[in-house]
Amino acid sequence: MDIKTNNLVVPINELTPNDFNPKPVYDSTEELKIEFERIKNSIKNHGQVDPIIVREPPEKPEVKYEIVNGFHRWVAMKELGFEKVEIKNLGKISRNEAIKIALSLEETKIPLDVIEVSKLVKNLKEIGEWQGLPYSLDEINTKISLLEFNFDKFGEVVIPEDIDIVSLVFKVTKEQREIIMKAVQQLVEKEKISEGRALELICASYLAGGDVGPNKV
Repeated sequence: MDIKTNNLVVPINELTPNDFNPKPVYDSTEELKIEFERIKNSIKNHGQVDPIIVREPPEKPEVKYEIVNGFHRWVAMKELGFEKVEIKNLGKISRNEAIKIALSLEETKIPLDVIEVSKLVKNLKEIGEWQGLPYSLDEINTKISLLEFNFDKFGEVVIPEDIDIVSLVFKVTKEQREIIMKAVQQLVEKEKISEGRALELICASYLAGGDVGPNKV
């Protein structure tokens, strides 16, 4: 396989959004607005690190460069006043090939390990170097508190067989969800049980007065 090396710096207005972006509109919900601000703050603090991937659409001769991946970075850079942008030009590839590349780039990202992230964030905060992280101070403190989470206690929870079963619906933060799912996976491996049973044990622990995260659910 070849290495795509055609990187260029071009005027930012030479780029045009595509009509197949698989992501939702970045300002359609409050959560997406927050995520967009993270992107914008990252570029503001660290500059453009990743080039925007583009193509020269053969079916659109009036378009010089069409964005394949990096639309939100492009918008953020425009709002920040960038006049030029670094691109990786894939050349005159078809729309279908561009779609395949766009989906491959989004679907093949390995997620961060929430505990390892918390360790790194804690170290940076301890030496006073947390500015520039893509998290608020409250989010940083929440991540650090995750390191105090006790995964092992859930194996000790027992639900009596004669107890009435009820359905519960509750809300958790994204970080609390991550820590719950990590606890589920560890309990599945430790006790050799299903994910559903592991989640039942975690909920039972919470109802008995335990925690499922740094701030409970």
